[in-house]
Amino acid sequence: MSAMLLSPGRGNNSRANHTVDEGKASQMLHPPKGSKHYNYELVESFFFKESDQLNTCALDIGGTLIKVAYLNDHYISDEGQPMKNTQFLSIKIKEGQNLYVHFFNINELKETLRFLTQNGLIRQKIFLTGGGAHKYYFGIIDQIVKHEVIYRGGVSEEESPLWVSKRYFCETSRTLSVELQLRGSTTLPDGHIHEGVPFDKSLLDSFPTCETVRVYLVNPKAEQQQKEDTLPTEANSEQVDKAIDERDNSPEKRFHGELILQCSRKDEMHCVMNGLYKLLSVRKSIVRYDLFLKTEIPVRVKLPYEPFIIANIGSGISILLSNGLNKYKRIGGTAIGGGTLLGLAQMILQKVSFEELIRLAAPWEGTTSPWLLPPPLRHSPPFDLTLRHMRKDAARSGAPSHGEDALAASFGFLSNIIKTKNLEDTKSLGQAVARSLITMVSYNIGYLVHLLARIHGVHRIFFSGKYISNHECIMESLTLGVYYYYMYCHTNEGEANASFSGKPERNCGEAARRDAPPEVLFLKHDGFLGAIGCFFS
Repeated sequence: MSAMLLSPGRGNNSRANHTVDEGKASQMLHPPKGSKHYNYELVESFFFKESDQLNTCALDIGGTLIKVAYLNDHYISDEGQPMKNTQFLSIKIKEGQNLYVHFFNINELKETLRFLTQNGLIRQKIFLTGGGAHKYYFGIIDQIVKHEVIYRGGVSEEESPLWVSKRYFCETSRTLSVELQLRGSTTLPDGHIHEGVPFDKSLLDSFPTCETVRVYLVNPKAEQQQKEDTLPTEANSEQVDKAIDERDNSPEKRFHGELILQCSRKDEMHCVMNGLYKLLSVRKSIVRYDLFLKTEIPVRVKLPYEPFIIANIGSGISILLSNGLNKYKRIGGTAIGGGTLLGLAQMILQKVSFEELIRLAAPWEGTTSPWLLPPPLRHSPPFDLTLRHMRKDAARSGAPSHGEDALAASFGFLSNIIKTKNLEDTKSLGQAVARSLITMVSYNIGYLVHLLARIHGVHRIFFSGKYISNHECIMESLTLGVYYYYMYCHTNEGEANASFSGKPERNCGEAARRDAPPEVLFLKHDGFLGAIGCFFS
C-alpha cells in the first residue's frame, strides 16, 4: 500500500495514436519538470469499500479543457500529443483496475468521445460534470449512440435515422428513458406500426429537469428474437442502474430494446468536493510547498479534515468552505484566474500556450537552482516593484522595516519595462512578463483566500485546478500569496490593534490560534478533481 518515490515516468514508443503503454522508456512522457512522481494507491476508508461496484468513465467539461477520468487495466497514451500524457497520475484502485486521467481542449469534444468509444471505455455508462455538461449534453449522448448503432447494427445512422418509439420520465430520479429504433425498421417487436418522434435535441429540451438519460436500442438484427414473449431489458436494468425505483411496475420494464447507454450529469461543486475527499485517501496525493527547501513535500492530512477551504482555479475561481462530507458552501470567488493569466499573456506576447508561459516563468525548473540566477531574477520578476525599490516612500507609510522583497506593485517597475522593450530582447521580455503575470494572479488569489480563511476561522487551505498542474512555480507563488500577510504585515498588527483599541489582548491563547498561519496544501491531481469526483459519484 505504501507509495515509493520514483523517477519521472516516460511512457511508451507505440506507433498507434491511442495505444497500450507497456512501461518502456520513452523521452516523450513525463510529469512537469521539477515535479515529483509517486505511485498512487487508494486506501480503503469509511466512504469506499473495495467490493463497491465502480463506474467506468467521467468527463469534466470546463471553459477551456475537457478532463477525462477512466477505469482500465492499462494506460492508453495519445502519441499524437505527447505533452498531454498523464500516466504518472494513475491511481491503483484494486488489483488489475487503475484510474487514469487525460485531457483534451474544449474544441476536441468529438475526439474525446472517439477516444472513449474506440477504446471501449464507456461500457454503457458515462458521467458528466462542469458547465459543458449542460451545453453539450445531447451532443455527447447522440455521438455515443450513433457509434453504438453502427457497431451493433452495421448500419449508418444517416441511412436509417433514429426515432423514439417509447419514452418514460421519472420525476423522482429525474431520469428520462427512451427506446430507439432505426427508421428503416417500421414494425415493432409486438407487431405495432412504428409511431415515434425523431431523436434530437428538442426531445431532451422538453425535459429541463432531466439529469440522467437511459437509451435502449431495438437492434434490427435481433427482431426475431425480440418478438418472442421475453423482456430482455429487465436484466440490463438491474445491471446498470439503481436510480430508477425497481419496486414499482414502471413503463421502462416494457421496453424491448437493449440498454446501450446511461448518461448522467452531476453538480460541478459537488464533484470537486467529492474528488477532494477521495484523494484524501490516496497516499502522497497531497503536498505542500516548502519555501525554504524550494520543493514540494508530501503530507498526510490529519483528522479531523474539516473545516477547510478549497480554491478551485480554472478559467475563473470558486472558493468553497467545507465543514464535513457533503456539508459545504460557496463563500467567494473571483474572475481573476487562469483565463486572466493566459488572456493577458496572449495580448502581450501574442501566440503563447500555458505550458510555454510556465517554461518562460521558471526556466530553472529541473535544470539549475533559482539561487544561482542573478539577483534581479532570483528575488522577483524585474517588472515588479518591491519594497527595496521604494524604501523611502514605504518608510513614511508605516511599512515594516524588514522584508525588502515584499511585492509592492505588479508591473510597477516602469524603467525596467522601457529598458527591456528598447533592447528588443524577445526572450527576456517573455520571461519577465510571464513571471510578473503569474505573480500578479497568484498573489491576488492567495491573499483573497487568506482573508476568507481569517473571516471563517479556517486554518487549512487546499488549492486545486488546471491552473496549478503540478508546476512548482505556481505552488510557490500561491503559497507566498497566502503567507504575504504573515511575512510582511503581521509583525506590526499587534501594535496597530493596541494603539487603535487602547486595550491589550486578554486571551493570548485564542489570539495565537487565530493568528497562526494556515496550512497551504496542493493536490497532485489538481486539474482532475472534478473528473475524479464525478467518476466516484
